[in-house]
Amino acid sequence: MKHRGLALSGTMLVLLGCTHRGPHIPTEDLGFQFVVTATEHTMAVEATFRDTRVMLSSYEQLDDDDEIALDFRGRRVTLVELTQADDSVSYRADLDLDEPISTHESIAFDLERGSYASTTLANDMPPPVVVALPATISRAEEIDLTWTPVTDDSVSWSIVPSDCFVEQGDIANSWGAPTIPATIPANTLVAVDPSRTCDATMRFERYRLSDRQGSLSWGATLMSVLTDVPFTSTP
Repeated sequence: MKHRGLALSGTMLVLLGCTHRGPHIPTEDLGFQFVVTATEHTMAVEATFRDTRVMLSSYEQLDDDDEIALDFRGRRVTLVELTQADDSVSYRADLDLDEPISTHESIAFDLERGSYASTTLANDMPPPVVVALPATISRAEEIDLTWTPVTDDSVSWSIVPSDCFVEQGDIANSWGAPTIPATIPANTLVAVDPSRTCDATMRFERYRLSDRQGSLSWGATLMSVLTDVPFTSTP
């Protein structure tokens, strides 16, 4: 059995199990996990379902006359079913964005069912982080970060792996309260070559977790917006 899950610092959203192609499942017995990840130019959307009558044990394939779609900016995009080698099933769509996500922009998952109740879950996406980051940053000095807008959502930062930096692990991730300014301690960033000056990218993520369920049994929608900010890293 293949176990899968999504883990967040301070939050754990997990659906465990393998695909089960059993009898039809009423909407009120369907658990769900919706994940939306947006960058400046793209949006990736994924949905998975399970039978809550079975103890956290099964990913479910929707019935043939069901459809899961995304409504966004006046467009309706049907998610495509994907079956992995381990027989797990998910539903996915990838969109190109003409412009970045804006504040209070709504996104909706629309589950249309042929034999059971249909339902729609609508949420506002979190706004992207606008950050004041120096053009040149010394790794030997602490970094003060100030970002806008200030919301109740959490913000994280990380360094994008490159020939300048390898993946930093937990030390390069700062999940926490959306306070400003935030300070990255001196010598937190560790370059591949400590003596080198190089171009790098700091990635900021603002995420929001919604527990709106509509007619579904249990689940959550995780929405995140990524912002990449380039800078020059010096010793």
